Amino acid sequence: MTPNRGQWDDRILYNVDLNQGKLYLENTQMTFFLSDALSHNHGEHEHHSEEKNGISYHVVRQTFLNANSNASRIEKTSSPHYSNYILGSDPTRWKSEIYSFGEVKYKEFYPNIDLLYNSRNGQLTYNFTVLPFGNTSLIQFVLTGAESVKITQDGSLVLKHRFGEITESAPVAWTEDENGKKSKVACLFNLQNDTISFQFPNGYNTNEKLIIDPSLTFSTFTGSTADN
Repeated sequence: MTPNRGQWDDRILYNVDLNQGKLYLENTQMTFFLSDALSHNHGEHEHHSEEKNGISYHVVRQTFLNANSNASRIEKTSSPHYSNYILGSDPTRWKSEIYSFGEVKYKEFYPNIDLLYNSRNGQLTYNFTVLPFGNTSLIQFVLTGAESVKITQDGSLVLKHRFGEITESAPVAWTEDENGKKSKVACLFNLQNDTISFQFPNGYNTNEKLIIDPSLTFSTFTGSTADN
């Protein structure tokens, strides 16, 4: 996750390179900017799908409802390398020695709930840490720009777009007591009126910390990224 230190559009907080585009992490949403071009501009911020000069684009957004747009962020696991961005004619946008991070936490994304983005085994994961007595019903998001959104038999959330699919695996959840002992919790995606939330069919111990952990996979995004 490469942070925006002023080199890109102000809506972008972090950029993640994908084989067919970019994933932009923003204040309260993730924007998937997808293209069939070999490379494209980090700063592009298109709407839904269109074609320019024979190149196709598609945007899908995952927007977290009523989330804290001013959540403080904690960056961890800095990359050993850095990037320099000397782009355009405006020197104020020229930035150097920008390190990427393997982990970014949004503190108090919802009351008593943190959002954590993490790079794991070549995939981006995100999870929520719900502190004791935190309200899991606050965690809701909508998906716009996808051709279809469905929950499959294995519990995964599948977003179809013009280039393939984005899959969020069935969420794994567990509680942790004060001694770090973990207990698995049944957790499901719930899709209702275009709004997705998390459902706990067997409940859980609200006195303990709860972690909700889906992960993102890209069925057509294999191999090296365009930048590589």
